[in-house]
Amino acid sequence: MDTTPETAAPPNDAPREPPRTLRLPTARASAGLAAAMLAVGVLVGAAIGPAPDASFAGGAAGIAQRLPLLLASLAGRAQ
Repeated sequence: MDTTPETAAPPNDAPREPPRTLRLPTARASAGLAAAMLAVGVLVGAAIGPAPDASFAGGAAGIAQRLPLLLASLAGRAQ
């Protein structure tokens, strides 16, 4: 009695597909993706709304007044 299956496995020397190399997206696709991500960021920022007054991002005038005090306190801690 023969115990060999009717459908034999292909031999090991059978030609195989070469591994596919990874390709980078084209410059046009990269630019489109960057523009889309920028648009998403703008939309999310607009949905969040303006920053509260307690934040450093609240306005340039507030930063200009608080920054010297912050730097002085950091310099005092470093000594």
